[in-house]
Amino acid sequence: MANRYLPESYVEHIHRLALGVEPIDACRLQLVGPAIRIQVEDVPRPFVVPKRRADRCVYDIGLPALDRHPSNRHALLYSASMKVPVTIRLFDCVRWYVPRRLQIPILTAAQVLTSERAATMPAAQPILLPPQPPIEARMRRPVLYPGAAYQTDSGATALRARVFRQGQPLRWARVEGRDPASNLLLGRAHSDDRGEFLLIIGSVATPGSVATLADPVPVEVSVFGPNAAPAPDPGRATDPLWDVPLEVASFPGDPDPVSSGEVLPTGYVPSPSSTRVVNLPAGRITSAVAPFVFA
Repeated sequence: MANRYLPESYVEHIHRLALGVEPIDACRLQLVGPAIRIQVEDVPRPFVVPKRRADRCVYDIGLPALDRHPSNRHALLYSASMKVPVTIRLFDCVRWYVPRRLQIPILTAAQVLTSERAATMPAAQPILLPPQPPIEARMRRPVLYPGAAYQTDSGATALRARVFRQGQPLRWARVEGRDPASNLLLGRAHSDDRGEFLLIIGSVATPGSVATLADPVPVEVSVFGPNAAPAPDPGRATDPLWDVPLEVASFPGDPDPVSSGEVLPTGYVPSPSSTRVVNLPAGRITSAVAPFVFA
């Protein structure tokens, strides 16, 4: 096959980006640090979990990882064995962030080649090909929410609490905090495998400023969870993230409220018993509250 970019006297091998991932901190709206790991779940099942070592991350079962660049961006290249869509999991080993799982539609290698060729055609030559999404469509920016060990900024107003269901921690719940008077969204949070969450007021962009709110700050806290508890999967019994909800991202090039955390996972519903108003002292992290009960 003829070279595309170099003279034929050279051996040319082209690596093309299939998926780029820039994980974003939900509170700071910045790239997260190097602690985040992103792995691909599309492997033959049953997957044999490597023998556990004392120093191995509790969430890491040895799945193939995306390449991490020094910029803390992660890349997945096209390969002959790639499955479409791509299913990834994001986690860290020190509980700074709550893990997520995303199923991401990607462009096929043929679509990318078509787009490249169309972009290099002479202007006078008609392009009789369907329009392709821009290269930017290969990038995803999933938002990660604070975990139990998250390092908050000085003076943050936040609630640290737990959620239970039938006496057991409600894993991977979603939490919203709103102004009881205006219903203005003040923050979002995810619970971890222990049912613990850290709701930081101001963790979403809002027209108002937390500094202008009263002290204490009244917050209506609502917890969302799966309508039915997920049934244990014997094939994934050794996977600590087996029941993290799989969220399906939008088609490449479309707005992606799933990756940004604005959309609840499929099957998640509110519970009247787990919604109540909590008064939070401004500028402090409050944990002296009764657990939330999801029924």
